[in-house]
Amino acid sequence: MKKNYDIKFNSPKLSSERINSHKDFDALLASFEQKKPPKKNRMFIRQMTWVSGAIAAALIGIVFWFNRSSVDVVEQYQEKATAYFKEQSFINPPFENIRPSFASYTVNSTDGGTYEYGKNSKLIVPTAAFQDESGQVIEGDVNLYYREMHDPVDFFLSGIPLTYDSAGFSYTLESAGMIEIYAEQDGKRVRMVPGKTIDIELASEINMPFLSVPPKYNIYKLDTEARNWVYQEVDRISVLASESMSNDPAIAAFENQIKIIEDKAKQAIADIEQQIPEPIMPQRPQQRNSDLPSLELDFLDSFGSSAEADAIREKYEGAIWQLSAKSPAVPADAASEEWEDFELKAQGEGLYQLSLIKSGRRLELLVEPVLLDGQFAAALAQYEEDMLAYEQAVAKRKDALASEMERVESEKVAQIANIRADLQQSQEAFVNTSPSQKQKVVNYFKASSFGIWNCDRP
Repeated sequence: MKKNYDIKFNSPKLSSERINSHKDFDALLASFEQKKPPKKNRMFIRQMTWVSGAIAAALIGIVFWFNRSSVDVVEQYQEKATAYFKEQSFINPPFENIRPSFASYTVNSTDGGTYEYGKNSKLIVPTAAFQDESGQVIEGDVNLYYREMHDPVDFFLSGIPLTYDSAGFSYTLESAGMIEIYAEQDGKRVRMVPGKTIDIELASEINMPFLSVPPKYNIYKLDTEARNWVYQEVDRISVLASESMSNDPAIAAFENQIKIIEDKAKQAIADIEQQIPEPIMPQRPQQRNSDLPSLELDFLDSFGSSAEADAIREKYEGAIWQLSAKSPAVPADAASEEWEDFELKAQGEGLYQLSLIKSGRRLELLVEPVLLDGQFAAALAQYEEDMLAYEQAVAKRKDALASEMERVESEKVAQIANIRADLQQSQEAFVNTSPSQKQKVVNYFKASSFGIWNCDRP
């Protein structure tokens, strides 16, 4: 575009006549007004402005359409992805026939027991811990299945996700060991009885500074319906000394000091338990069973005059001594025998061992004190009162023991921390060159239900 600039250099000096001719500013303004641009040109400018605005609006609309379209595509993709993953199994192993295998144990449901897995892992199953779908406690043998997962390969092959959503944030879990546990009877899954727990001792390895306190881990239970891990409790970790550490004389001395401190703490707890004796649980009275023979003998006067004897006489006054169903049978010739002496020893659970003696001959029987109907009703009412008092005494003792044990444990931890600090100072060069290493540990927690449990930290 041609630029019609009229640039004048070194203009001549204005004359006084020219200056005077322009002193009338009103006339000068009127002359300027007469020379305004034609109306046609102003319309052209307005039209061009309108067209430019229309073009800009169209361009903005196009850009907005493209952006809105892109947002729609992303939202549609996210909806499809969400729907797709909801349809997939939450636990999704990549290979059907390659995954961490289970160990199997045959557990007597009534008795429970302790079962070892590997070198240091352990499961402690309580008595009467299983029930069926209707809530009935199961008897007989149960097949218990258990497996551990420790490394990324195990986690990958199991297909178990290690993401944890909490308060709107998603975390990746760092695992110190994961387990899966379930039980069956006759091919049918069973459940844990509410209130019962299986004590798990899970051996694993974690990265931690040399001789340092283990990092904090938590226990999580996988909720497959909510598709998330649910926090349960803090993971209690115990460090196992490695062989390389034990070969160092300083480490060996440290471990010996730790053992001395722990032994003293155990003895202190044992002393506390003796100072706060456990209440004696009252024995439930037994009603006479007419199908079992009773003995027409009076033992109560033979217990002597001690305080214990008086308590026995008070407890069993009016009782009949009945032959227990667990006792050996009475020989036919012994029924009419006149015995010279006897011994009566408590066996627990309301049973007594009765030894009948005559001329070197001994007859060993199991007997139990039983009550007639009228006496039994009164004794049962008294028993219920005694049980309430017993439970209160147990709770009181538990609180007292907990307070004392917490004090002993705090002292123990402080003493161990002091000698650990001393050792770390003497081993500072080693610590600086080896700030972190694999340490064998045992994770302690209680599984209150079957499923997948994880020792983790986000």
